[in-house]
Amino acid sequence: MTNLAEGFMLISEQEKSGKVERRKDMQTMTSAYANKMLKSLEEDKAFWLNKEEEACTYVAAINEEPVVPDYDYVEVATTIAALDEKIAIIKHELNVTNANAKVLVGDVTMSIDSILIKMAQLNRRKRY
Repeated sequence: MTNLAEGFMLISEQEKSGKVERRKDMQTMTSAYANKMLKSLEEDKAFWLNKEEEACTYVAAINEEPVVPDYDYVEVATTIAALDEKIAIIKHELNVTNANAKVLVGDVTMSIDSILIKMAQLNRRKRY
């Protein structure tokens, strides 16, 4: 786990009910909040990628004073890299939680991951 990964952890239903202990040094969040945070980080990343695309090059005529856009490659690259790292950490924690958290479905205990797969399979079957 990288240093940035420390401080993030998702709350499972078992943890909410108090059945499972969690690390005290971790910031906890629900999967809904994690998804909301991912959406916000993806929007921030899209802003910086758009800024890079628009400002990284410019055109000037030979006898013309160039209008250089306000663009700092190092700032943009480090910001995008930091956003990518945060996105990867949160997605990883979502995947780990989905694979490990168990939920009682009817009389069967299933992982969130298994439930999502089963739902996708049933939705595909429903189309036919």
